[in-house]
Amino acid sequence: MGLNPVITIKEWMPRNEVIERFGSSSAYLFPSHEGAGMVVAEALSYGMPVVCLDNYGPGEYVHPQSKLKVKHGCYNETASELAIRLFRLYSYTAFYQTEQRLAKARYNELFQWKCKGELFNAVYNAVEGEKKHANQSVNTMQTA
Repeated sequence: MGLNPVITIKEWMPRNEVIERFGSSSAYLFPSHEGAGMVVAEALSYGMPVVCLDNYGPGEYVHPQSKLKVKHGCYNETASELAIRLFRLYSYTAFYQTEQRLAKARYNELFQWKCKGELFNAVYNAVEGEKKHANQSVNTMQTA
Protein backbone atom coordinates (compact mmCIF):
# COMPACT_ATOMS: atom_id res chain seq x y z
CA MET A 1 0.00 0.00 0.00
CA GLY A 2 3.00 2.29 -0.13
CA LEU A 3 3.17 2.89 3.64
CA ASN A 4 6.81 1.80 4.07
CA PRO A 5 8.16 5.38 4.32
CA VAL A 6 5.68 6.27 7.08
CA ILE A 7 5.50 3.09 9.18
CA THR A 8 8.12 1.84 11.59
CA ILE A 9 7.70 -1.60 13.11
CA LYS A 10 9.68 -1.99 16.32
CA GLU A 11 10.25 -5.06 18.39
CA TRP A 12 10.59 -4.99 22.18
CA MET A 13 12.15 -1.81 23.56
CA PRO A 14 12.96 -0.41 27.00
CA ARG A 15 10.30 1.63 28.81
CA ASN A 16 11.98 5.01 28.30
CA GLU A 17 12.11 4.40 24.55
CA VAL A 18 8.43 3.41 24.53
CA ILE A 19 7.52 6.71 26.17
CA GLU A 20 9.68 8.62 23.69
CA ARG A 21 8.12 6.78 20.72
CA PHE A 22 4.58 7.26 21.99
CA GLY A 23 5.21 10.98 22.24
CA SER A 24 6.24 11.18 18.59
CA SER A 25 3.86 8.62 17.05
CA SER A 26 0.63 9.23 15.17
CA ALA A 27 -1.06 5.85 15.61
CA TYR A 28 -0.55 2.51 17.32
CA LEU A 29 -1.00 -0.91 15.70
CA PHE A 30 -1.83 -3.70 18.16
CA PRO A 31 -2.63 -6.87 16.16
CA SER A 32 -2.55 -9.16 19.18
CA HIS A 33 -4.99 -11.46 20.94
CA GLU A 34 -3.48 -10.50 24.30
CA GLY A 35 -6.37 -10.12 26.72
CA ALA A 36 -5.01 -7.34 28.90
CA GLY A 37 -3.40 -5.10 26.30
CA MET A 38 -2.67 -2.29 28.76
CA VAL A 39 -0.25 -0.84 26.23
CA VAL A 40 -3.41 0.09 24.30
CA ALA A 41 -4.61 2.19 27.23
CA GLU A 42 -1.19 3.80 27.36
CA ALA A 43 -1.33 4.63 23.63
CA LEU A 44 -4.80 6.14 24.14
CA SER A 45 -3.36 8.32 26.92
CA TYR A 46 -1.20 9.96 24.25
CA GLY A 47 -4.26 10.54 22.07
CA MET A 48 -3.05 7.97 19.54
CA PRO A 49 -5.66 6.20 17.47
CA VAL A 50 -5.25 2.46 18.03
CA VAL A 51 -5.71 -0.08 15.25
CA CYS A 52 -6.44 -3.43 16.86
CA LEU A 53 -8.47 -6.61 16.73
CA ASP A 54 -12.05 -6.38 17.94
CA ASN A 55 -11.61 -8.75 20.85
CA TYR A 56 -11.73 -8.75 24.64
CA GLY A 57 -9.32 -6.31 26.18
CA PRO A 58 -7.94 -4.05 23.44
CA GLY A 59 -11.13 -4.17 21.37
CA GLU A 60 -13.07 -3.02 24.42
CA TYR A 61 -10.57 -0.30 25.32
CA VAL A 62 -10.91 1.45 21.96
CA HIS A 63 -13.92 3.77 21.69
CA PRO A 64 -17.10 1.97 20.55
CA GLN A 65 -17.51 4.47 17.69
CA SER A 66 -13.98 3.90 16.42
CA LYS A 67 -13.67 2.48 12.91
CA LEU A 68 -10.22 1.06 13.66
CA LYS A 69 -11.20 -2.27 15.22
CA VAL A 70 -10.86 -5.29 12.95
CA LYS A 71 -12.80 -8.55 13.26
CA HIS A 72 -10.46 -11.52 13.34
CA GLY A 73 -10.65 -13.68 10.25
CA CYS A 74 -8.12 -15.70 8.31
CA TYR A 75 -4.58 -14.36 8.46
CA ASN A 76 -4.55 -12.61 5.06
CA GLU A 77 -7.98 -11.01 5.54
CA THR A 78 -7.08 -9.75 9.00
CA ALA A 79 -3.70 -8.38 7.86
CA SER A 80 -5.38 -6.67 4.91
CA GLU A 81 -8.05 -5.06 7.11
CA LEU A 82 -5.42 -3.82 9.56
CA ALA A 83 -3.46 -2.31 6.65
CA ILE A 84 -6.59 -0.63 5.29
CA ARG A 85 -7.23 1.03 8.67
CA LEU A 86 -3.66 2.32 8.78
CA PHE A 87 -3.95 3.60 5.22
CA ARG A 88 -7.18 5.47 6.05
CA LEU A 89 -5.54 7.12 9.06
CA TYR A 90 -2.61 8.18 6.88
CA SER A 91 -4.69 9.31 3.90
CA TYR A 92 -7.70 11.10 5.39
CA THR A 93 -6.99 13.94 7.80
CA ALA A 94 -10.60 14.28 8.99
CA PHE A 95 -10.76 10.53 9.70
CA TYR A 96 -7.50 10.72 11.63
CA GLN A 97 -8.69 13.71 13.67
CA THR A 98 -11.98 11.96 14.51
CA GLU A 99 -10.13 8.84 15.66
CA GLN A 100 -7.70 10.95 17.66
CA ARG A 101 -10.61 12.67 19.46
CA LEU A 102 -12.20 9.28 20.14
CA ALA A 103 -8.91 7.96 21.55
CA LYS A 104 -8.60 10.89 23.95
CA ALA A 105 -12.26 10.64 24.97
CA ARG A 106 -11.99 6.91 25.64
CA TYR A 107 -8.87 7.33 27.74
CA ASN A 108 -10.59 10.02 29.81
CA GLU A 109 -13.73 7.88 30.11
CA LEU A 110 -12.06 4.64 31.23
CA PHE A 111 -8.53 5.12 32.42
CA GLN A 112 -8.20 8.34 34.42
CA TRP A 113 -7.79 7.70 38.17
CA LYS A 114 -10.98 9.62 38.89
CA CYS A 115 -12.90 7.19 36.66
CA LYS A 116 -11.24 4.21 38.33
CA GLY A 117 -12.24 5.57 41.74
CA GLU A 118 -15.84 5.95 40.61
CA LEU A 119 -15.81 2.40 39.22
CA PHE A 120 -14.39 0.94 42.43
CA ASN A 121 -16.93 2.92 44.46
CA ALA A 122 -19.80 1.57 42.32
CA VAL A 123 -18.54 -2.01 42.72
CA TYR A 124 -18.15 -1.53 46.48
CA ASN A 125 -21.67 -0.09 46.77
CA ALA A 126 -23.12 -2.96 44.72
CA VAL A 127 -21.36 -5.55 46.89
CA GLU A 128 -22.43 -3.75 50.08
CA GLY A 129 -26.03 -3.62 48.78
CA GLU A 130 -25.97 -7.35 48.05
CA LYS A 131 -24.54 -8.02 51.50
CA LYS A 132 -27.34 -6.02 53.18
CA HIS A 133 -29.95 -7.77 51.05
CA ALA A 134 -28.53 -11.18 51.99
CA ASN A 135 -28.48 -10.23 55.69
CA GLN A 136 -32.12 -9.05 55.51
CA SER A 137 -33.12 -12.34 53.90
CA VAL A 138 -31.36 -14.34 56.63
CA ASN A 139 -33.00 -12.21 59.35
CA THR A 140 -36.43 -12.69 57.76
CA MET A 141 -35.94 -16.47 57.64
CA GLN A 142 -34.77 -16.55 61.28
CA THR A 143 -37.83 -14.64 62.55
CA ALA A 144 -40.29 -16.71 60.53
